[in-house]
Amino acid sequence: MIIEINLLGGQKKKRKGAGAGISMPKFGEMFQGVKDPLLLGAVGAWAVVAVGVGLLFATTQAKLQTLDTEVRQVRTDAQRFSNMMEKKRQAESLRDSLEQDQTTPGSLASTWCRRPRSPAAPPTHS
Repeated sequence: MIIEINLLGGQKKKRKGAGAGISMPKFGEMFQGVKDPLLLGAVGAWAVVAVGVGLLFATTQAKLQTLDTEVRQVRTDAQRFSNMMEKKRQAESLRDSLEQDQTTPGSLASTWCRRPRSPAAPPTHS
């Protein structure tokens, strides 16, 4: 068994990388084939527009999510406030009807709920 050693140098064998065989395209070679510089500008402009629209969409979606949570909170607060106001109206209505019933002469409540009157002041002799 003989081992050969190449001492001359020259072209070496390429080793395969650890990746899945996917390599990045060589952009320099791609641009050498393009003859029209305006085409490159147009493609670049479209790329910038696409990135801008994507960023605008992402920021708008984020704002929409925050506003949606705020709307939900406001709706629950409004419902709670509406319920509280309805209970307050009912309590005021009950209070008003009881007050009217007490002040009406001859009503049943006026005979039950008489307030003691303060005694009359004794007459003064001068």
